[in-house]
Amino acid sequence: MKNILYVVWDAPESRYLEGLFLPIFSGLEKQGYKFHVLRFTWRDDSISADSGSRVAAACHDRGIAYREVLTLRKPGGIGPFFSAITGGRAVDMAVADWSIDCVMPRAIMGSIAVLHSRARRDCAIVFDADGLAADERADFSGLSRKSPVYKLLKRYERKMLSMAGSVISRSENGVAIYRGITDVPREAFFVSMNGRDPDMFFPRPADENRKTREELGIPFDVPLIVHNGSFGEKYMPELELEVFRQIERCNPASRLLILTNAPHIAQSYVSSKFGRTPANIHIVELPFAKVPSVLAAGDVGLCLIEDAISTKAVMPTKLGEFLLSGVGVLGTGVCIDDALFNMPVAYRIDPGKPETIQDAADWALSYVIKRNAFAQTARSFAIDNYSVAQSIKSYSNAIAYAFENQVRR
Repeated sequence: MKNILYVVWDAPESRYLEGLFLPIFSGLEKQGYKFHVLRFTWRDDSISADSGSRVAAACHDRGIAYREVLTLRKPGGIGPFFSAITGGRAVDMAVADWSIDCVMPRAIMGSIAVLHSRARRDCAIVFDADGLAADERADFSGLSRKSPVYKLLKRYERKMLSMAGSVISRSENGVAIYRGITDVPREAFFVSMNGRDPDMFFPRPADENRKTREELGIPFDVPLIVHNGSFGEKYMPELELEVFRQIERCNPASRLLILTNAPHIAQSYVSSKFGRTPANIHIVELPFAKVPSVLAAGDVGLCLIEDAISTKAVMPTKLGEFLLSGVGVLGTGVCIDDALFNMPVAYRIDPGKPETIQDAADWALSYVIKRNAFAQTARSFAIDNYSVAQSIKSYSNAIAYAFENQVRR
């Protein structure tokens, strides 16, 4: 059994660890890889004061060792950088305490801690690149690409790409981007498209969907459009509301469910557009355990992500969740590739063509009628392309490659 240390820099409201990665880690244990989690996070009372205990409990339930390190948020960007650099000591302690053979940092901030540890010399390294964090800050948080912070983050990114024995990317586009900034060979890259557990996300019987909707205050016989996940500029909230308004014009009984871990952000945005939150828009925060049944009670899921440099290297987890649940998806080109677009369970909207909003609304309402007939088609496609089994295979191959091709440091 090889011991793997997963090093993650995780916002308190994030549910990716317990919802996405823990099922993958459990599956990998059957292949001889025992995972341990070192999580860098911070406290934010406005969002979640108990995220540490929540994640610790989720790890404990799966027999995965968990350790948490609280980071500084101030002053400015200095606090996080200081925490990441000094976090190398926490990495070394975890490596020693758990007899770690391989370290797997996720994204840039986790990588900084690993790069400032002795573990970078003593262990195999798999870089779970998971997007382009520096470019995401530039695209959506106002960070200038000419700033010292951006340049420093990109320098760390290149260093980790070059140092890792293997790299996991969320898409082939991401692989092309990473290869453009390093000389890492193609065979060292492995694509994992955020697979979800089919035993967790699946279509539910009508009686269960009816009960779920009743608990949310949503009638059973109305079209239900669902947003699941983070809410902000990256996820094109203006387009989301425009599409829903058009759906509403065609069928006034329609409802929009915004399921998010930051409901105050969604509430503020929707209120700013309407003066208040309309009765047919429901903004809800739920424990992760309740999310699968709620998604299955929807008709059409929204996968809207703005096309930018950073989003070319991502794959939204919600895509697999919706499809596995038998729910159709309406999304932008970042989410809906050609293979999925050619299926009857998805529609790709072009934000640059306002006239397609009406077409999107028409497709959504027509899909509501055919939803039950196409539920198994959606699920079958997802099992082949977005299931946790595919991710387990990719991660396993990446780890094996890293052990066989450790980079001399």
